[in-house]
Amino acid sequence: MLRGMGSKSAGAVAKYSDVKEALIEGSIENIRIAQEEELFQAIILNETSTQMEHFLVQGNDAVRAEIVKIWAPVFERGRAEGTLRNDLSDERLAEIIQNVHSLVLMRKDETESAQRAFLEDLLWAALTNQSGS
Repeated sequence: MLRGMGSKSAGAVAKYSDVKEALIEGSIENIRIAQEEELFQAIILNETSTQMEHFLVQGNDAVRAEIVKIWAPVFERGRAEGTLRNDLSDERLAEIIQNVHSLVLMRKDETESAQRAFLEDLLWAALTNQSGS
């Protein structure tokens, strides 16, 4: 199931050649994918007694490895362009993405526009040391 979600997520990220678009728009699509995976959410709740967004914040080696795999091409492009911070490993970048996505998942009432603004202010700024605009 995790690999199936990973495949969907990777496809959502891979279609963006621009690093910022991949991080922001790819994140929005990944969040939507996670919200639509009701069976995955039920399994997490049943097996861990936590909601998916809390499960993601707690961390899990298998999930983190999948996130690194999904985002690695974006990390590579971002470093080659000088966009992404060089002081963050792929694992740390994935951890930041995972935790920011968890925050967005907790804010279930937000529109995509609000999600985009939040991701630009928090995720983009954290990974690049640049402001969202």
